Amino acid sequence: MDACPNCQSTRFTKAGVLNERQRYKCKSCNYYFTVGKLGKKIDDYYVNKALQLYLEGLTYREIERILGVS
Repeated sequence: MDACPNCQSTRFTKAGVLNERQRYKCKSCNYYFTVGKLGKKIDDYYVNKALQLYLEGLTYREIERILGVS
């Protein structure tokens, strides 16, 4: 979180939660805004490969060992 998307000010405070996302209020322009979710995204290749291996009868633990992701 760097700045207000409306006025680019760095003066803002937390102002509740909306749809499980933190909401902020800018102290300069009184604009309310939320920030996009942050988190790790698993590459589609690994998702497709894991599904293929699961359909072939491998267990979750075996798939984890083969692909190196949990």
